[in-house]
Amino acid sequence: MMAVGAGLTLDEASKDTMLGIPYVPDLRQTLNVCRAQGGEKVKKALKKVGDYVLGDVLGEGAYGQVREGLLMREGDEKFGQRVAIKIISRRLLRKVRNGQENLKREIRCIKKVKHKNVIQFYESIDEEERDKVYLVFELANLFSVQDLCDIQKQLSATGQGLKDPITNEVCTDGIPLTYAKILFSQLMDGLQACHSKGVAHRDIKPSNLQLTSDGVLKIIDFGVAETLDQFDDLDDTTKFAGTPSFQPPEVAQGARTFSATKVDIWAAGVTLYVMVVGSPPFTGDSVDELYKNISKMEYKLPERGDEQLNDLIQGVMHPSPESRLSINDTLQHPWCETKDLPDMRELLEPLAHEEGKKKQSLLRRYMEEMSDEEGETDETDEDTNNIDEFRLLNAEALSGKKTLQMPWVQKNHQENQKSIISRFQSNLAGSDNNCIIS
Repeated sequence: MMAVGAGLTLDEASKDTMLGIPYVPDLRQTLNVCRAQGGEKVKKALKKVGDYVLGDVLGEGAYGQVREGLLMREGDEKFGQRVAIKIISRRLLRKVRNGQENLKREIRCIKKVKHKNVIQFYESIDEEERDKVYLVFELANLFSVQDLCDIQKQLSATGQGLKDPITNEVCTDGIPLTYAKILFSQLMDGLQACHSKGVAHRDIKPSNLQLTSDGVLKIIDFGVAETLDQFDDLDDTTKFAGTPSFQPPEVAQGARTFSATKVDIWAAGVTLYVMVVGSPPFTGDSVDELYKNISKMEYKLPERGDEQLNDLIQGVMHPSPESRLSINDTLQHPWCETKDLPDMRELLEPLAHEEGKKKQSLLRRYMEEMSDEEGETDETDEDTNNIDEFRLLNAEALSGKKTLQMPWVQKNHQENQKSIISRFQSNLAGSDNNCIIS
């Protein structure tokens, strides 16, 4: 079995991806594999930061990686709690314009919002010796809405698909409408909480909406969020931020000022469209072409959408910010009624089942290491510098909008995707939950 990282096999990487932890090759693991192939013995040991033990890599961003963590603070009632730890290189922050100010703003924004549909921030740890900052967050332990859409798309390619528990419709375009209705309502609840605290997210999209095994949606990544004056009726901003394909016409047309909250509502509408259709309403071979298409407002309403759904999409994606639905109007829209719908936890249970088996894996590894007298192998300064340079050279990564992939492991990552669906199907083959997949 081919190794794709120190201590991680191709089969295991596929499993993690299937379970909603996007497999992003760990750059340090890649360097260690290169050493191992050269004959040098490598020992990977768990690292400890503050009161936390660091585990597997969950993702890779502009300024560093996100890892699973485990709270090991003696006497704490939350001892053993799993968390997500965002590791940020101060060295890289110093090279990026306003990098340190952006980090402070992100922390300020996310600390202001306490809501079940917004990822919670616990604490920050500044380690001068390692020249790194560690941000500790609540762990949303399943996968993102984008991952769910990708799973559905890959299932459809095999002639199968997720089945709507209400209509029994086998979906071929996007996720089941029942799923989309529940998730969109949770998204709007979370956005309402943000806006009520004077925080505009500015980068709402499926990949920034993480799910838990309890079926709860969490808005994540406040890296470009902005604080607004809660006592000012105007929420105008002059700062462009976010992902181009989720920008509204006023931004695409180059407006000097625009409503930050109405940008969020538009992006939520595009996210709903992606969930229902499986692809964004506007595309283009370049940003200029994309913005021209957004400005024209020419898109097809979902073929499987009913009158209420299409009315909602047109309302949250109205070309005029003034006429665009507010969050309150959106939540009161008839299509957003979720009272008699199934529990999202039950719908996601087949996907969450295998993930549940991993819950104690990091704790087990920690306890095993405590009985091991050998020390950990520290990374070298050269390793750290090389990895930061790889990130710095990726122009897309500096905006935080593109996940960094190492070119020599990209092929393996693509091959992993081919096995995800077969593993997913085999896991569900013996299930009696036939309302999920057909």
